[in-house]
Amino acid sequence: MGHLRWITCWMFFAVAWPLAAEQSLLEGQVRLRSGEPVANALVALFDVADLRPGVIAYATTDAAGYFALPISARPGSVLPQQFTLGQNYPNPFNPTTVIPYQLASAAHVRLEVFNILGQRLATLVDGMQPAGSHTAWWDATDAAGQAVGAGVYIYRLSSEGRVQSRRMVLVDGQAGVASVGAVPERHLSVDAEETPVYGLAVAGAGLVAYVDAEFRVETGVGPVEIVVEAAESAPRGKVTADEILGDVNNDGRVDLADVLLVMMHTLDASINIPNIHLGDMNNDGRVELIDAYLLVNHILDQSDSSVPDPSAPINLSNHFRDDWDPAWSPDGNRIAFVSQRDGNAEIYVMDTDGSNPTRLTTNGADDESPVWSPNGLRLAFVSDRDGDREIYVMDADGNNLTRLTTNNNDYDAWFPAWSPDSRRIAFVIGHNGIGNLWVVDVNDLTYTPIDDRDNWSPAWSPDGRRIAFVDACDIEARDADSNYGDQTKLFDSRSCREHFTESPVWSPDGRRIAFQFHGPDPNFDIYVIDWNDLNLTRLTANNAEDESPVWSPNGLRLAFVSDRDGNAEIYVMDADGENPTRLTFHDASDESPVWSPDGSRIAFVSFRDGNREIYVMDVD
Repeated sequence: MGHLRWITCWMFFAVAWPLAAEQSLLEGQVRLRSGEPVANALVALFDVADLRPGVIAYATTDAAGYFALPISARPGSVLPQQFTLGQNYPNPFNPTTVIPYQLASAAHVRLEVFNILGQRLATLVDGMQPAGSHTAWWDATDAAGQAVGAGVYIYRLSSEGRVQSRRMVLVDGQAGVASVGAVPERHLSVDAEETPVYGLAVAGAGLVAYVDAEFRVETGVGPVEIVVEAAESAPRGKVTADEILGDVNNDGRVDLADVLLVMMHTLDASINIPNIHLGDMNNDGRVELIDAYLLVNHILDQSDSSVPDPSAPINLSNHFRDDWDPAWSPDGNRIAFVSQRDGNAEIYVMDTDGSNPTRLTTNGADDESPVWSPNGLRLAFVSDRDGDREIYVMDADGNNLTRLTTNNNDYDAWFPAWSPDSRRIAFVIGHNGIGNLWVVDVNDLTYTPIDDRDNWSPAWSPDGRRIAFVDACDIEARDADSNYGDQTKLFDSRSCREHFTESPVWSPDGRRIAFQFHGPDPNFDIYVIDWNDLNLTRLTANNAEDESPVWSPNGLRLAFVSDRDGNAEIYVMDADGENPTRLTFHDASDESPVWSPDGSRIAFVSFRDGNREIYVMDVD
């Protein structure tokens, strides 16, 4: 039972159940503790052995609080007599629908979705299925996980030469809805020889929603009496500092009672369930039958990757078009990013909880690589709005746009990097695969060439006195105090033909530089070099790609990307390479980690919803 176990009620409700009958009635009365009957209350029954059909019977109480529910014999108690494809429900739908089908005998089954032109979009089932009733779910995405538009779609069931097809209608498309992927059939275990156990829920205006997840149906017992609580007289529920995803009744745990409350909401969204937002398991902004099913998966298998764990990363951008290049503002209150949600790549900012996304750039070109000035007042970025890629700056609100570079003849500007005093930007001018390093004063637009060889990825030291960068395949630094004349080779790769060096980043104390190096081993590993004695330390050593090192703000740890467990995931390790810890667990690629200024969270880019999205997670 849910959080209302304390309510006075019969511990085992019962109803007359003629064993030979196909159907019987559950009759009873709903009343308040004071004895007053409750009119217009919704009473719903669920089969906890198989929650896929949702509500199997419901009724509304009359003026005297009485109700009668027809109860059919349990689905599946009699095998289907023929091969049948049912009509999807709901229909029309947005964005998720259920497709029922029946098999008279075990068979290999294929259930597919096509558009009106006959092009196959998705395969929902492809394998052996036992005899019985089955359901499949479609979330209006294609095989690549991309959302499809509104329209008419055909679903087809084929098995051993038999084929049936039906039509379904998707309304309003799937814009902005995260895909939950194919959903397997899941059942709660119930012994068929025991007294049948159902889920019973009662809700209505002015009532605290009542749930009994162990409603037993026995033979030979008369009408039931259900005592519920008026909302205004109910004691306050448990208040928790952190809400738990799925804990709809706010009792500190996620269980079947929460599933039934979500199902009640799908039956009547006007029912007063204060924490119903916690039932949004797929984070699409709606609480629907699919969320109840995902809750069941979560209860049965806490490791189920189709259900977000309460401590799992949070999708901040949550859009069906690509979002990438997250950048925390220095005050930690905003995240700049790039999005294609308006057709081409533009610069946006949002609050760190994903709210208030605001478009800062508006043009028909691509704007990318936003970088905050250390004082948080401006953003630098790369744009091809004037033909070639150039460096621009603008105020943090998108005003006062200034073009910093002017190139032509297929020369492009890349890698803008602010100096710590927010006065200068180092960048690379590239042509035919060769990059030259420059520095521009943002205020007076004076330009200084730094190196005319193959340079990439400039990074200022925290004190602003040096710029480290990739020179061909080595790591070098120039001294800003000498007008960038003094040069120090920090790391010699020995051979550009076989070795590659990328992504130098200074530690917050300015004593070390981390970078990734593709050396004699056939993969990238992460190294650290000490600025004072040029001592080199290899931090990772395995047969996977370890890339994109980023220092934590306190300099004690490094975040990085590794595919050592099969696909790209976010890891952290101590600054000496000890205690590597995997932070993300998903079949899709996670990349581009960025620390929050206080070091408590990491934003990153993930493909787990079929396209690039920006996520954030706690580190500890």
